[in-house]
Amino acid sequence: IRDVVRHVGDDDASKGVDYLNCEIELAILDLHDEFANIAHVDIHEDVIGAGEQGLMSGYASAETEELMP
Repeated sequence: IRDVVRHVGDDDASKGVDYLNCEIELAILDLHDEFANIAHVDIHEDVIGAGEQGLMSGYASAETEELMP
């Protein structure tokens, strides 16, 4: 992740983000059993999709009152 941040040009705190010192939070969670049981009822295992999934990334910045860059 740090290599990507560096590659897009955020390599110094004066630019907004320093790839060496920024905080990176990674959270991978299991699919809740209740949801998995509902989503896959009576479906053949060959056609079961990925279920609920999502990706989120972002950062806060003190540049504006809203903490948006």
